[in-house]
Amino acid sequence: MNVHYSKKLSHAFVANSDNLEKLVKLLQNRVGEVNISTDCADGFSRDFNTIEDLIDYENPYSKEIRRIDLSARSDGYKKSADIDFAGGISQRGILIRFKGGEEVVLGLRDKTQDIIAGMRPWYSWISRINSDYTMGIIVWLLYLTVRLARSWLSISDYEVELGYVIMIPLLFIILLIALFFGKRLFPPAAFAIGQGNGRYKLKEQIRWCVVVAFLVSVAAGVLPLIWQVITG
Repeated sequence: MNVHYSKKLSHAFVANSDNLEKLVKLLQNRVGEVNISTDCADGFSRDFNTIEDLIDYENPYSKEIRRIDLSARSDGYKKSADIDFAGGISQRGILIRFKGGEEVVLGLRDKTQDIIAGMRPWYSWISRINSDYTMGIIVWLLYLTVRLARSWLSISDYEVELGYVIMIPLLFIILLIALFFGKRLFPPAAFAIGQGNGRYKLKEQIRWCVVVAFLVSVAAGVLPLIWQVITG
């Protein structure tokens, strides 16, 4: 008796040569020959005969990988496996589909999830809220919060009023930066292969050296003002 397993993982991922090679070897050993196909930024779909060919792909910006699909079939199609890494606008995340005996599928599921867990970047939680729809809600809630705060609080102290003047525009600026640049700095999908690896490392340096450091400095300056507003 065969069983089917299907799961969509919506968290961000970074697909590099090491974890892709592990997944390909896993499917080869437990299912059968693996077919590797990609969708690229230039509109072409490219097929690779081996994982080594994929790793050797130059992956320039104009032809960068947007999606990788790993599919395997056993002789007679008694076992099958598909792991789809999608980084496009309409579909993002990792789609896993297995078919075969229960023990085979169970082993594939556990081992695959172990490997994919290592592909989850530290900023995955940021990517989950990094959408125009969510950011729009945040901006609207911030606006309502400011209006309510200004109506509820009696502001007479100059420093408290100055805190509002500084805090509100600064929060809006941070939200706008997250809205327009967040998708580039915190991408839900990254294919760190060939030149893509260099692009990912550069963004990682920007994330830590610029964005995180900026947020820490802003928090250090804004939090005392917020506390003063609340307690003032």
